[in-house]
Order: sequence, then C-alpha cells, then structure tokens
Amino acid sequence: ARGHLHTIPGAESEEHDVWRGMRHKDLRRSVVDFLWKGMHEAHRIGRFWLKVPGHEERAICSHCHEQDSLEHILLHCSATGQREIWAMAQAAWRRKGVDWAPLRLLDILTIGPRSRALVRDKPTPGHLARFWRVLVSESAHLIWRLRCERVIGRGDDEHWQQTPASVEARWLSSRIRQDAIGTSHKHGRLALKKSLVLQTWKHVIENEDKLPADWTSQRKVLVGIDPGLASEPNPGNHRGGCMRTYVYEKG
Repeated sequence: ARGHLHTIPGAESEEHDVWRGMRHKDLRRSVVDFLWKGMHEAHRIGRFWLKVPGHEERAICSHCHEQDSLEHILLHCSATGQREIWAMAQAAWRRKGVDWAPLRLLDILTIGPRSRALVRDKPTPGHLARFWRVLVSESAHLIWRLRCERVIGRGDDEHWQQTPASVEARWLSSRIRQDAIGTSHKHGRLALKKSLVLQTWKHVIENEDKLPADWTSQRKVLVGIDPGLASEPNPGNHRGGCMRTYVYEKG
C-alpha cells in the first residue's frame, strides 16, 4: 500500500497515514470494517477456499468462472453491479469538474491519503476530497454487498442477479440522507457543517435547482442522487482508457 502511494505525487505514504485514513470520520463503520478486512486479506473469498477441503469450488467466481479476489469483485466482475456503479461514480466525479483517474484496488484500500492527492500540483479542496472518500468507499462497499447477496443470499440460484434499476436506486441514496441528518444540532460538536454537506453533494443530486438552498434542514424534502448519472455518456473505462486526468503516476 505504501509503495502504491509513493507513486502518487502529493500523497502521504507513512504507515500511520494509511491506517488513520482507513478510519476517517467520513467513512461509515461498516465500510471501515470492509476496508480493514480487505487490507488484511481477511475476506473469505478466492484463495481462502483453496485451503478448505471440499469447498475449493468457492474460490471461483460463479459468474465469470475465474478465480475470485477482492480486486476481481470490485473492479472486474461482469455480474450486474460493478460496471453500473463505477459508471455512475465516474459521471458524478466529472460533474465536479475533475476527470476520473483509473482506479486500482489500492486506491480504494488507501482511500484516506489517496483522497488528498487528487488534483495535480495542489492540495485537494476539502469538500472535493470528502466527496471522493464517500463516492469511492460507498461504491466499493455496495458492490461487495451486492456480491454477498448474489453469492451467499441467492447461492442456490446461479442465474440470479440484481437488476440495474435496483442497483441505481440503492447507490448513495442512504448516504445523502445520513449526511443531512448529521447536520442536526442535536449532534452537538459532532454535527456536520451544513456548508460542507451542501458542497459535497453539489451538482449530483436530483432537481438541485428546485431544492431549497439549505435542503439539509428540510425533513419533508426528498433528496436523492440524480438518476441522469446512470445514462450520461461514458468517455472512458474506469480501469484505463483515453480519459485525461489531473492525477499522474510515475513509472
């Protein structure tokens, strides 16, 4: 992980930066647990099952018929979810005026220090770094949850998958509501700044021009992700392609 961060200009790469970033306050506890297990290769996937007699077949992705791994699940699996979610994430990021950099597994696992080195030659603005942390961590965790539903919850039906529409409906919606609730004064010193929340979700929520200036306080106003993100043209692949990016890696 530190070696990966060393290749990114401006990224903090000390060991404590990696672990502190993984426990960042912007990440939900379930996401932190998911990332921690990922960094320690503690998820029971892929090679884990090769060491369990009688269960070796579980090491293979039942959809793609190749060895499973966290990288495969989050970035390569062709089952419904992975491709759709990263396409929406890429579209949302472009709306912030910054091009999407090709994602690697270690970008996700080192999300804290990685989020502070997104814009070339200058520090990443706080609200932009926060949106990237939320966007990437929530997207990766949803892909993982979809995989568990498919493989564990519906394992007896190898043809079952979530529909693209159901995936789109679940993506980031609960996180927006959580952020709005987090601005309440009842949280005292732990309350989120309204200005930060509003900046975080600017340009990516539905009917933004019709919402109150401070939609975080409107409990009766339903705020969600703009469904148009799912259909915006995709100029490149999230694992590479022709996209120009503000983040350059050495070598």
